[in-house]
Amino acid sequence: MLKELINRFLHLLPYLLFLTLPIYAFYLKLLYIRRSFYFVDHLIFLIYLYIFTFLLLLLFFALNSFQDLTGWGVWTFLEVLLVAGGVYYAYRSLRKYYQQSRSKTLLKFFILNGVTGTTLVLLFIFFLIVSVFQL
Repeated sequence: MLKELINRFLHLLPYLLFLTLPIYAFYLKLLYIRRSFYFVDHLIFLIYLYIFTFLLLLLFFALNSFQDLTGWGVWTFLEVLLVAGGVYYAYRSLRKYYQQSRSKTLLKFFILNGVTGTTLVLLFIFFLIVSVFQL
């Protein structure tokens, strides 16, 4: 039963990602309300970040698989570097795209990550409940 629940939840994951895109764009619209960006501008920026994140996750899981195959601990260090580089890249892309100071961008970066993290947890719980009721 647990295997079936996990399988149903994994099939709902693309819907979760599709649903988060406009929600996160709305958050960016609120954070940069005084700037002259349209909602679509935020969507395009987020699609760019989503693609980067998916490529980063692909590399992360590939390194994880290499670690499982070889047993070498050096892959863990590379995984940490990859995640840290991804976080820095997300911050840098926000700073470059929205052209604000380091302090404002850093503050908005933390606010955005806090709000999107909370939203993601709530959506995970919602989709998990939906998966349970589909059993």
